[in-house]
Amino acid sequence: MLGLTKISWYPSRPSVVSQGYTAVLPDVRGRGIGRRLKAEMLQKIFQDMPEIEYIRTGNADNNDAILKINNELGFRHQMATKTWQIETAVLEEYLSKLI
Repeated sequence: MLGLTKISWYPSRPSVVSQGYTAVLPDVRGRGIGRRLKAEMLQKIFQDMPEIEYIRTGNADNNDAILKINNELGFRHQMATKTWQIETAVLEEYLSKLI
């Protein structure tokens, strides 16, 4: 195995497929494997799921390789999300003041 890509589909959103992570082993990066994995999966979606109207994918803003692939494939920015983090000790201290 050199790499993989993952898709998700939910009956509650029948016209949307999400192409999750695409990963390639470090030793074989830079050979177009990630691009090929994504493209082959997209082709499979077209063949096997003709009802799909939208394909969503996401990645970190600092992952230049996958950003390049997504741009080349024609993906366009749709939405941004933020991930929040807190140390449990800080949260515990805050909550102890509320209770």
